Amino acid sequence: MDLAVFSPPLSDSLRHKQKEHSRGMFFPAEMKDIAEITLNTWDPSWLFVATPSGFLFTPCRFVADNKGQMWQLSENWAEKRIQDKYLELLKDFEFPRASVATTT
Repeated sequence: MDLAVFSPPLSDSLRHKQKEHSRGMFFPAEMKDIAEITLNTWDPSWLFVATPSGFLFTPCRFVADNKGQMWQLSENWAEKRIQDKYLELLKDFEFPRASVATTT
């Protein structure tokens, strides 16, 4: 399996939402939009999203067809201890408020 990380051209609206995502927010409607944009260029493809509560990894077709619904990254892809390790690291850099909230 080949994996590629890329950023499709985003509208100003989606670019604004991307900034909100980087603050730890998750918007299913926008995930649906991103999945549809991605499918126009690359089909089949998968969408990977990091949130303060964990990682999501779902086929774009499913995301597009189910109003942005996504699945937690399966332990078949990465063991829970590995996911937890990288989530803590990510929180330190990308979600500083989330790491503070979980330690209080």
